[in-house]
Amino acid sequence: MGKVKIFFSNKSLPAKVGIIIAGIFSLYILFQIGGLFFILSILWADLTFSKKYTYTDVENYTNYIGVNCEDEYSGKWGMDESIFPEKITDSMKVDEFSFTYYNPWDAQYVGYLTVTYSQEEYETELERLYQKEDDQYKGLFNVSGEPENYSILAIDVDRDFGLVYAIKPDSEGTSITYVEVIVPGKLEMWLDKYLPEKYQLKDMDMSKVNKD
Repeated sequence: MGKVKIFFSNKSLPAKVGIIIAGIFSLYILFQIGGLFFILSILWADLTFSKKYTYTDVENYTNYIGVNCEDEYSGKWGMDESIFPEKITDSMKVDEFSFTYYNPWDAQYVGYLTVTYSQEEYETELERLYQKEDDQYKGLFNVSGEPENYSILAIDVDRDFGLVYAIKPDSEGTSITYVEVIVPGKLEMWLDKYLPEKYQLKDMDMSKVNKD
């Protein structure tokens, strides 16, 4: 320690100032490197331990959707999943099914199901859905209207937790598509990858938190 004092005391004032500045700069660089390492560590942990899980096995539909789903998927932040069918029956023709679960910090869910019904079952399902919620949705999540060439049959919306809705094509047919995008805050997934754009509400943007 004494040698350091002698070394420092033998320096001129400009040299001392230069040494101090160099020391401060070195500490700043170390701090920046440490911060970058910390951020990269968090991102690595997020990528490693917070995987996105996508399921398409409709035979296990009730594991992911509804009141009897597995505990991991049961919360759904209080959203009304009963807009979806309670179960898949043998008479239902399932055209598409996908359910994606992601939990980086809080659980997020993106799912859709398209079913083609017999004419009788279709009319029964329409009647059921018409009795469900029809919440005001425009303006939330940047939504400006229905999907192009589709009409909304029922919709449950919460400004803090997302949307669950059922839609039917405007063309003739007996198919209905059920959709859920349930997320606290903003979606941490690329929505187009997990929900076809044609089923998304017009201008829907789940990447931003709703403002008051």
